[in-house]
Amino acid sequence: MPQLPTDTEVRAAMDAVIADAARTGRAPTVAEVERRLGIRHATFYRHFRSLIIEHFRPKIPPISAPAKPATAEANDGKTITRLRQENTELRKLLNIYAETIRQLTTDNSDLKSQLQRSSGIVHLDTRRPPSHL
Repeated sequence: MPQLPTDTEVRAAMDAVIADAARTGRAPTVAEVERRLGIRHATFYRHFRSLIIEHFRPKIPPISAPAKPATAEANDGKTITRLRQENTELRKLLNIYAETIRQLTTDNSDLKSQLQRSSGIVHLDTRRPPSHL
């Protein structure tokens, strides 16, 4: 069984993950600490839970929502109008496609019937007595 790292090594890995996250703009995760140390999640959590709670979590900066620009309210009206127009256009396209599919289905059925008649294919259902249908 591999040797577990010391608390000092785990703290150092946690600090490195937090520093890298701050530099890259990503959120620091316990999974990244585990990856750096080569420890599975269950093992890490079982042995270093107190460090996660007392050392790692307090150092993670809170997630803040991005500030809405001042022109966002003006853009909201334009965006809603544009989205409604796109929605209307997409509904028209959907109706056109649905009608085209319906016509193709009807044409396919007609062509199959013509082919079967010209080939002399007889459906078994037409020869069965009504009691078997």
